[in-house]
Amino acid sequence: MGMFQNKLCKMVPVIKRSYRRSQKVVNQLITIIGSPEEYYEVPYLDPVKRFCECCDNMVDKRVFLITEEENVGLKAAFGILNYPIYSNWEEICEQIEDAGYPLEHLEVQNSQGEPVSIRYVSMNDYSLLRTEDITLKDVVYFAELGEDTGEILNFENRLESILSCDASLQFVQLQKEQLSLPWVQKLMKNMECEVVHLPNVSNDYYEQVLRLLLEGERYRLEEELQPEVLIRNIRKKCGNKFGEEDIAWSLDQAIKSVRFRDGGYVLTMGDFAFDDGETVTALRRMESMIGLNAMKELAFEYAAFSREQMRNARLVQICKHAIFKGKPGTGKTMCGQILAQVMAEHGQSNGAFVVADRPSVIGTHVGQTAPKVAKLFTQARNGVLFVDEAGFLLHDDRASYNQEAVKEFVRYMELYQDVTVIFALYPHEVEAWLQLDAGLSSRISRIVEFADYTEQELVDIAGKMCEQRGYLMEETVRQLLGSYIKGRKILLGELFGNAREIRKLVEAAIFARSIRCYENVPEERKTLLTKEDFENGMKRLKQEDRRKVTRIGFVADGGNK
Repeated sequence: MGMFQNKLCKMVPVIKRSYRRSQKVVNQLITIIGSPEEYYEVPYLDPVKRFCECCDNMVDKRVFLITEEENVGLKAAFGILNYPIYSNWEEICEQIEDAGYPLEHLEVQNSQGEPVSIRYVSMNDYSLLRTEDITLKDVVYFAELGEDTGEILNFENRLESILSCDASLQFVQLQKEQLSLPWVQKLMKNMECEVVHLPNVSNDYYEQVLRLLLEGERYRLEEELQPEVLIRNIRKKCGNKFGEEDIAWSLDQAIKSVRFRDGGYVLTMGDFAFDDGETVTALRRMESMIGLNAMKELAFEYAAFSREQMRNARLVQICKHAIFKGKPGTGKTMCGQILAQVMAEHGQSNGAFVVADRPSVIGTHVGQTAPKVAKLFTQARNGVLFVDEAGFLLHDDRASYNQEAVKEFVRYMELYQDVTVIFALYPHEVEAWLQLDAGLSSRISRIVEFADYTEQELVDIAGKMCEQRGYLMEETVRQLLGSYIKGRKILLGELFGNAREIRKLVEAAIFARSIRCYENVPEERKTLLTKEDFENGMKRLKQEDRRKVTRIGFVADGGNK
């Protein structure tokens, strides 16, 4: 457990979950950490205490827990299981044994380390409807019975699953509105039932938990980051499974990113997995990227057009297929994926992004190509099919297979108009590619040029790559990078890899830093990538270049070198 998770265990009961899948039922071990006497101090479990004071037997019962929050329902179930009816723990264990339950299955993990588990069955997963392997000795928690209170589809099967369950103690999590539904009324007649209404938990309570976790610790939130904003974001991310555990886990993850930061005990929103209150949209992500002006225009155009399509259903047949034209490392594949996300955010895609290359398109035998193309379009339904280095359709010995692939693309682009196809090509391939087939070229609505990055853009990209990996780039490195980029462009010419070259260099510099800091703890704690690190990284890449040249010479001389 992390630092904040350990601290949480001393404040409130904590649920740990592990999953083991059998043939038809998910067995979920859910363990409470904490002692029973501390348990009932949690404000939202006050109804559990009142219920248990009036109940002296929990065998052969079905308990309905009325809540929309799964975490609250599970803790209520544990609270009912472990309410201290007797004054000492030995008598409680004796009662459990008399009821036929194995102690290792039911005991609370309190300060003496005694565990409790519940069999958890999700009713939203239709593969989990059979419960034959559940016995009288199990305690079962039925959850996820449908968010729509008016839903009746498949409830007959779900109802039958609960009715056929042999466990003598069952918990059923329901929303308040579901209590009056016929299938719930039928459940209530089948077994002795109890109903416990659990209150909604306010953000104020969770903000207090956050403050208590941070109290007395060296880590703190920056002044601009309000606790209510952080809680709102964590809760939004977790949905109805949100609980105190998620706050502690988020803090433990956040401190990992600041542990080696200079003076890094102040947590910012960037240290968590979201921004300042709203999810970063794909369109905003595209706008924040360096260069790529033509692609930014296309992304905005597709976002606007997607909204127009939602307003006007008759625009469904308008082509959105495109060619991405650019050299290696200019961001074509990455931008294709972001474009799929932009379309999904605006309601015109499910976000599917399928990458196709030569082996996934061209068959090795007659009759294999058409099924391959069909499979790709099926996988990309209502999404984006990205054909990487599509020039393979121009440069293949099996011309007949290429022609078959082109005709299949034309056919499926017409048949599956919910698929947006993007062909990635090198600049010198575009003209010849458009001559392949009139039907194919007529369906291309845009040709987007991915220009080479300027030297300044590549230097900025290097700085951003360092930040993404948790480092800062020493200011003197920028001039060094400028000279390095010029030299690589002269050396490689058309083969210069743009951002790929920079990524390789940044990663080589990180390796060099790791060697430099291996036995120097003060330096290791700093997050700086120095000029020395980059110089050593450059030396390493030059050595790799020499080895490549040597291998090429070896092959050319027929093995005489």
